Amino acid sequence: MVLCNHKKVIIMDAGISESAGLLILRAVSGILYIVHGSMKVRQPSRNQLRQMMAQLGIPGPLFDLVALLEVGGGVALIVGLLARFASILYALFMVGNLILYATKLSKPPVSKGYVGGYELDTLLLGIAILIALTGPGVYSLDHIIGLNI
Repeated sequence: MVLCNHKKVIIMDAGISESAGLLILRAVSGILYIVHGSMKVRQPSRNQLRQMMAQLGIPGPLFDLVALLEVGGGVALIVGLLARFASILYALFMVGNLILYATKLSKPPVSKGYVGGYELDTLLLGIAILIALTGPGVYSLDHIIGLNI
């Protein structure tokens, strides 16, 4: 926010309440990503999920990158380190997920429609875009170390 005074121009970061809201969004979405990613790195669910994704045409190395993004990016979001970069990656990931739902997972017998299907991905896409556009706020490592990317 830019405040103009007759004598000087003051540039301010996001307000306390906006930064608190961004912290809550980062923490909640980061926890969701970590929970979903941890299933992709732990046995025995890792092998089952990897095989299921292979049947949908998702190669193993891409599955591994997604698991790394979900766990590592989730931590990055929570602490607010490289939050904009992580959010851009998450936005691309969610677009990919939505395309996967529309082309492969929305067909019977897996079809759940919007409710119980891809509504969480739609919400996470919106959160990722918001954080990518606004930045992580003042309650973040990015702000503390002066990293404004």
